[in-house]
Amino acid sequence: MIIGGLSIPFSEAKVVDTLLKKADAVNTVLLDALEFTYKDSVRRQYVRLQYAYNRNQIQVVGLSSFIDYAAEEVGQYLLKARPDIVTRRPDGTIAVSVDGVVYPP
Repeated sequence: MIIGGLSIPFSEAKVVDTLLKKADAVNTVLLDALEFTYKDSVRRQYVRLQYAYNRNQIQVVGLSSFIDYAAEEVGQYLLKARPDIVTRRPDGTIAVSVDGVVYPP
């Protein structure tokens, strides 16, 4: 583009044109390489994210079951330690009486 507007002798214009063609070829190769690198990077990140998500799901399930177990243990302890305010309902759930109001209702 710029070469056409400049008054460059023919031999120098040919050299510049050759350099631009080679630079364009190098540029194309670099862009292709970066494109594949980007795609590979996205693939690797997706696999890594999927692995982390699955690992986190396992940890969440384990934590949830631990919390349920701990809550049951606390309920059993309160049944023994404070039978005046903590009672077991016929359906097996544990209820707490606070100021005459039973929780959960």
